[in-house]
Amino acid sequence: FIELDLKEWKLRNISTLTKINENTLWLGHAEGILEVKVSNGGVIEKISQVVDLEGVSYFKFDDRGDLLVGTWANGIFRILMQSTEKIAR
Repeated sequence: FIELDLKEWKLRNISTLTKINENTLWLGHAEGILEVKVSNGGVIEKISQVVDLEGVSYFKFDDRGDLLVGTWANGIFRILMQSTEKIAR
């Protein structure tokens, strides 16, 4: 295990994460989904917001490659090619 120091980012309520590849994680948190790029030694190289959506509780990629995002209070969203379509509440 390699500990990632995320203290300076002041993230609130990380609720879910997924490994995109060997050096990239996506973290779901109170303000959306972040992409975290990490070096092979565990040093954070870059963090960027990939989805700006309040209260992310869970996300996963479906069979079509779309990103399904569940939120604590605002329903479920499907993320398509840079647009957000609300699909349930």
